[in-house]
Amino acid sequence: MNKKLLAYISTLTMLIPVPGRFAYGILLVIVFNLVLISETLFLNVVKKFANNNLQTVIMAAFLISVSVFIRGISIFLFPVIVLQLGVLLYFPALSVFVISVMHNREEKSLKANLMQNIASGSLYSLLALLFMFFRDILGYGCISIPVLNGIAEIRFFNTAKIPVMCFFASLPGTIVLSTVAVVIFIHILKKIEIMEHAGVINDK
Repeated sequence: MNKKLLAYISTLTMLIPVPGRFAYGILLVIVFNLVLISETLFLNVVKKFANNNLQTVIMAAFLISVSVFIRGISIFLFPVIVLQLGVLLYFPALSVFVISVMHNREEKSLKANLMQNIASGSLYSLLALLFMFFRDILGYGCISIPVLNGIAEIRFFNTAKIPVMCFFASLPGTIVLSTVAVVIFIHILKKIEIMEHAGVINDK
């Protein structure tokens, strides 16, 4: 669990340079899960004929290809957001690569690996969305959602009237929120680890 914990914490910190809009978080989380599922399916094939070192090289090339393909589709659906995110749209693939390299590649069935990665990816996605949600609320006073011509906003309050709230839209504010998110994530994973050792959750 230690390597798994470190891997997911590393990927969570990759959200720090992403602008604090919930709309961006939605798109990045969708891309992350698509890449994660693709990596799981492809790795199940690759590990049958390649050793770990070769698997890493092949997976890196595969993740780049998948990212380019997904970006090509995304730019038709959300052209403005894709252009605004730029290279940040490749961060989900980098996150999956970090998780793949740092996580022990145990000999499990495709179904077991798929279910485990979906569960872990769902937990990561939930925390990532909450992280971006609170950045949007605290930093901009609204919730943003992706639309064809950019983002649509549901405004709750004007942050200009509450200057201290603008802190959370800044890089230092983002670091504070990310630290809180990492602490919560560690706590959740430690609880899961305890449940696994107690036999409540079967990790095999």
